[in-house]
Amino acid sequence: MKPFQIVHSDLRDMIKQSFNGYHYILTVLDDFTSHTWSFNLKKKSDTIDHAQQFIAHAKNQHNALISTWRFDGETEFLNDMFKNMLRNNGILSETSVPYMHQQNSCAEQLNRMIMDKVQSMRFCACLTDTMWEFSWDHVIHISVFSVVVLMFSFQKMLEQINYLLNRRL
Repeated sequence: MKPFQIVHSDLRDMIKQSFNGYHYILTVLDDFTSHTWSFNLKKKSDTIDHAQQFIAHAKNQHNALISTWRFDGETEFLNDMFKNMLRNNGILSETSVPYMHQQNSCAEQLNRMIMDKVQSMRFCACLTDTMWEFSWDHVIHISVFSVVVLMFSFQKMLEQINYLLNRRL
């Protein structure tokens, strides 16, 4: 397994339109690294454009090709344009049964975790309902940064252990 081999995604419909007019959030999770990307959308139909941007980002910035795209069986991912876009990029699509959140658990759990943190951040800062997009972006930034710091710390720890083991021998 390697980065971008499998990505999970979910589209979340927010209750209120945000300050800048967004109504949906597309989250994409890399199965291997657990790195998360988030896109604010004004319409569900914007999903295809942002998915294409993500595919280009993986290819150009990380020199990686996405092999499999997993998503739930809701309509934003099942239309012909989205399927053709994946097919044209050589990406397999794996779909769960609609409204069976357990089958798309990675993306669903990610959104639930992010939403809990967003609500907590918003309530603590006394922000209105329409300010959720700023809290969402901050939560994504903090979670991505935390993973990077954790990976760096783990790598340093392995280097130290390796140094101690080699020194002993």
